[in-house]
Amino acid sequence: MILDNLDKDATCARAKKLLRSYHSLRRIAGRKLTVLQSPKMDGMPRSQSVDNNNEHRIQERLIAAEEVPAIQRAVASLNKDSQTIINGQYIHGSLSNVEMAQQLGFISDDSGYYRQKKDALVAFAEAFEYEELLVF
Repeated sequence: MILDNLDKDATCARAKKLLRSYHSLRRIAGRKLTVLQSPKMDGMPRSQSVDNNNEHRIQERLIAAEEVPAIQRAVASLNKDSQTIINGQYIHGSLSNVEMAQQLGFISDDSGYYRQKKDALVAFAEAFEYEELLVF
């Protein structure tokens, strides 16, 4: 099967990294593109910058504007418990593992919750279309 060689720990780490940046991505995606600045001319010689900051900001904003809906679509495609975990810990809130486990009816030190969380993160990585999160 295709997913037999999947490195679940590395895949979960990639998914967590992306999900932890969700709120920053939303802020970046909401920026206006019209906040560009013209170059300042003061008559003093300067070395030319290799970077184009305006271009970088536009690219960052456009990428974030594509990633945010892709994250939302991936979460929406998950089963109810996986959605609850991803939304509760990354998207809508920042519940701790213990709070999330209790909300789902697990005993706080139950390893079943951690297996379910790992499965939710892997399922999210499988469903996310914008970039490859799966690690083999």
